[in-house]
Amino acid sequence: MGGLVQGLIGSGRARRAQRALERLQTPTTESDRGISDYYDMARNPTNSLEYQLAQRNANSGVAQGLQAFQDRRSGLVGIGGLIRQRNNMLLQAGASAQSRLGQATQMKAADNQRVWHINKYLPYEKQYNILAAKAGGANQLANAGFSNIFGGLQTAAMGRGGNDYFGKGTKNSPAGIPWDGADSVYG
Repeated sequence: MGGLVQGLIGSGRARRAQRALERLQTPTTESDRGISDYYDMARNPTNSLEYQLAQRNANSGVAQGLQAFQDRRSGLVGIGGLIRQRNNMLLQAGASAQSRLGQATQMKAADNQRVWHINKYLPYEKQYNILAAKAGGANQLANAGFSNIFGGLQTAAMGRGGNDYFGKGTKNSPAGIPWDGADSVYG
């Protein structure tokens, strides 16, 4: 009787704990806004501060060069070199911004992986662990049930055989001697 009460109390507590675990909210997260902004900015290198600064400096250099050439009256000869220098500065600034895009892409990929892990994988893992625990518990319950069935059958078979073997019948003792069970340590 005590085993039955213990089993009922234990199964009730286990079911309540299981329901609480199933209702437990898995934390979620969002992409890091700073990394997203950095990535978005790096995707368009002409919008970067570094590129705009390089463009302003290059244009300023061209303006100063043109002003210098105007004083010397040789503007047409040096304009090609000024424009070439400006274009080289802008190309270098663009290349620098492109390398920043590579860094930003790696950062964004790592952040996307972190968000996926928290928002998708952890809830899956939680559900997997709950189902695995349920399956394990069901297997233990089934094994215990089969054990109880076979244990009961074995006890019933021994009880029936024990009555004939050690009971009041006229069966032989373990030593093979006829015995009625009276005046015995077994009876």
